[in-house]
Amino acid sequence: MLKDYWKLLSVGGLVSYFLACSPVQFNKIPAPPCHGSGLMCVQTCNESGCVEKFENVKTVGAGAVDILFVNDNSGSMSYEQNHMGAKFPNFIQSLGHLDYRIAITTTDVSGATNAVGVPRASSRQDGALLDFGSGLKFIDRNTSNAVGLFDSTIRRQETLECEQSGYQTASCPSGDERGIYAANLAIDRNDGGFLRPTAPLAIVILADEDVRSGMYPGGSRQAGTTGYNSSPLFPLNDYDLPETLVSRFKAKFPTKSLSVHSIVIKNNDSSCLSTQSGQGGNVNVVGSYGRLYEQLSTQAGGVIGSICSSDYGQELGQIAYEIQNQVTSMSFVCRPIDDKYHVEFFPKPSYDVIATPDFERLVVEFDRALPPETKIQLSYSCEKMQN
Repeated sequence: MLKDYWKLLSVGGLVSYFLACSPVQFNKIPAPPCHGSGLMCVQTCNESGCVEKFENVKTVGAGAVDILFVNDNSGSMSYEQNHMGAKFPNFIQSLGHLDYRIAITTTDVSGATNAVGVPRASSRQDGALLDFGSGLKFIDRNTSNAVGLFDSTIRRQETLECEQSGYQTASCPSGDERGIYAANLAIDRNDGGFLRPTAPLAIVILADEDVRSGMYPGGSRQAGTTGYNSSPLFPLNDYDLPETLVSRFKAKFPTKSLSVHSIVIKNNDSSCLSTQSGQGGNVNVVGSYGRLYEQLSTQAGGVIGSICSSDYGQELGQIAYEIQNQVTSMSFVCRPIDDKYHVEFFPKPSYDVIATPDFERLVVEFDRALPPETKIQLSYSCEKMQN
């Protein structure tokens, strides 16, 4: 695949045509018919073939987005789950006019069983989307009582039962939290067709411990610390790695963008770590810095918030703002002729914005957030071969 380097010009919010550094001839690439693209399109033809000119207009904060919450359902998390449920109404209000879908899975991928080897009905494993009721796998703008359904689902009964039992193994979900693994499995499963082909995906992780409690080699907590004197190290599976989630998502959904937001014990926040450890007076409750989650959020361009915040209002507000900006990436229906395209903003922002094309993924991405209600117009032409 030819890789070109581009000079990116942005003046007063206008991004002009982008040209390769050296002249290259590309093969003609068939494009979908105008009437099937869903975009404004004009087709002109001559003896040698047809050219289709596309115009795509998107308004910041008015697109579609899929949002997956990865909820740590282990013992010690009921307090944080309650905070998340309480602030959810403000979160969806902050999403504005977005066409959102919201689903929840948990960090439990253990296939946990009770003391006699029977799978615990209260556990949720393998990246399955939680049921909001009557088989509903996600809520959206048209869902009746969406706020109440989210609140009752994010607050996990198995978490509460574990805490009330004094963290007895037979009463608890797995304490081996694997949120990245769960997110990978949720993408694989795509329960109920939750993930749409072109809508961006935003993942929100809520956890008071790192992947595998930070007990992996080189992790934030090793065997021998309080409450884990007899625990061996837990190696990381490929599905536990941030780079695996990012690369697999791009391969599976080349026309979707991804952001991952983490509400965790931030690295080196010793005060938060102390607060989260020993919750409820139980020495077996030991928090750990969410280092792998932070790495994932850094790689996927997301917000890193503190699980020790008083109510998550600020964190969720910032996440909602970033989600609105996430939908401003634009997709090409086909590869433009000579890789030329034109982007314009209405009204023009007061600062320069650079657009970078990725023709392998057929998207153009912007380096800075655009103000809400900004209209983005993407224009380009593709060759369509005559039958």
